[in-house]
Amino acid sequence: MYRVGIDTGGTFTDLVALDDESGHIRTVKVPSTPQQPAAAPLAAIGQSALTPDEISRIVLGTTIATNARLQKKGATVLYVGTDGVQDVPVIGLIARKEAYNPAWEKPSAGVLRRHVHGVRERVDHKGNVLVPLERAALDSLGDWIEEWIASDPGREWAVAVNLLFSYVVPAHEEAIGVYLNERFPDLPVSLSSDVCPIWREYQRSATVITDAFIKGIIDRFVGQVSADLKTAGIEAPLSLMKSNGGHLQADSAGDAPVQLLLSGLAGGVIAGARFA
Repeated sequence: MYRVGIDTGGTFTDLVALDDESGHIRTVKVPSTPQQPAAAPLAAIGQSALTPDEISRIVLGTTIATNARLQKKGATVLYVGTDGVQDVPVIGLIARKEAYNPAWEKPSAGVLRRHVHGVRERVDHKGNVLVPLERAALDSLGDWIEEWIASDPGREWAVAVNLLFSYVVPAHEEAIGVYLNERFPDLPVSLSSDVCPIWREYQRSATVITDAFIKGIIDRFVGQVSADLKTAGIEAPLSLMKSNGGHLQADSAGDAPVQLLLSGLAGGVIAGARFA
């Protein structure tokens, strides 16, 4: 039985198959298919001459999320924060590399100011609810999102939710998630309490915005690869390499795609450290 590792980049897709019993290694290099990213991994498997029953598992590393973020080819993100502090991702941090350089350009927030909405609710640092999240606030948020979608229905939209102290008590974010999933079932929604339940609002905002930005791309990519493997009769479990070198099961990749942001780069670093 072979364990198969595939790295698909912007130019080439490489496959390495290791026989656990004999230690025999097969390698394949094929051109990547940027217009159809899921096609190259299947082409590599086909050229490896491995039969479906010879494959015990597949691990896939990809730069698709990295390229999408660098090239700004993702969804238009609508950002939702606690009313009064919703501009955190746009304002940024006071700590900056060139504090006294008037020509310094602030890094992109990943969201435009006009795409930022404050929802009336408030939880303090101990998890006490100071302002409850009411139905009227949810409806107001839903109407705002609906207006933006209607303004450009051909655009790919996504929502990033990052409420104050949601890493302590995620109930309000979860309620927003449920509401939006019911009202807009096809709209990708990322919650900071799911993606990065950590302190510091700016760091959480940057992470959840990126997650929403690439969510659709990762869902389509993983879905197509999984479907192609099934069509080819390959039932081996599929996982994707995370930015930290760990694995994320394919069926849960869409839950936190930001974990795949450096997927294609992590494999090379780990291999270099291993063989060095």
